[in-house]
Amino acid sequence: MNLFIKIVKKAATNITQTTPTSWTRLPVIGNFKNRNNSMSEFFENYWQWLIGTIVAVLSILIAFLQYKKKQQSTNKLSSGSNSINLQNSPNSSIGLTYTESKDLFIDLLELNFPRFREIAAEEASKNIERLSVKFADRINAKSLSIGEEISTADFQFCLYKAIETGARFKDDTLQNFLAELLVSRASSGKDGSLTAILNESILTIGKITTNQLKLMTFSFLFFDYCYKLPLKTWDEFNCYINEYVFPFMDYSYKNIDILHLDYCGCINNGGAFKPSLSKIIKNRIPELYPDLKSGSSEQTYIDGVTKSELVHGVDFFKMIDKTNLWAIEPTSVGLMLIKVYFEIERGYKLEDIDKYFN
Repeated sequence: MNLFIKIVKKAATNITQTTPTSWTRLPVIGNFKNRNNSMSEFFENYWQWLIGTIVAVLSILIAFLQYKKKQQSTNKLSSGSNSINLQNSPNSSIGLTYTESKDLFIDLLELNFPRFREIAAEEASKNIERLSVKFADRINAKSLSIGEEISTADFQFCLYKAIETGARFKDDTLQNFLAELLVSRASSGKDGSLTAILNESILTIGKITTNQLKLMTFSFLFFDYCYKLPLKTWDEFNCYINEYVFPFMDYSYKNIDILHLDYCGCINNGGAFKPSLSKIIKNRIPELYPDLKSGSSEQTYIDGVTKSELVHGVDFFKMIDKTNLWAIEPTSVGLMLIKVYFEIERGYKLEDIDKYFN
């Protein structure tokens, strides 16, 4: 509407500016005796006024048509003072156009980028400093001599990637992870397989969350590692559960986390049929079911024993029903991350996990 009024006013100004000031009214062409002369005289005297009038009328007409078209295609939207209106329809009305939105973001970026960059650089510097301290402390605590290894191109690449990841995040667990992996990498010697696994672990750790580490560690400790230990009684098994497994059971389970771990190369995800918790334990530690007799009552018997003997049994049965953690198997990189994560969280090593890397 404002645009329409402005154009009308402009047109009126054009008419006024192009109107001859020497005449009081237009001559009546039909009263001229010599019509040809009168027409020539009329156009000679008033051609500017005629052109101005035509332009003004056309301007008013165009403005009116544009205004009507806009009125017909406008859908009114209301929103809060800080919101952007978006409506998905052929004749949508957008409270903030793409151009206006782009200009707004560019203006804010230009105003704030130096400050953002300064803050980011300061935070990154602090994160890198923390990582360097953790790395140096571990090197000194183990009295390692890594001068030759640290100068190699391959280690420099890993160090650069670790610093790149460490600079982005100030999470203490991640910083400890990177420092531990770098120390292991610096002391890996000529073991090509171990070096390759550590390299990939350094590249991977920044891509996964602490919760995903917890999921992977819990699954490995309960469904794999414990069955390689000489556990023969429920007391021994429950002691292992309390000491090793239960501290990692406060995970938050989502299928997307399993898919992401698979995508990052930390696990292989398989298993078509959901197993029985009691059968998993029975197949791996049969000594826990001394009165086991094959037959139709086997499942009832082992379920009864498991429910009565297994510490935190309710939580474990729920885990089997609600998750697919029984179906995942860690890769070499996954095993390395589990090994380091356990040491960070529990303060001691999984004694037999190095056998997986031999």
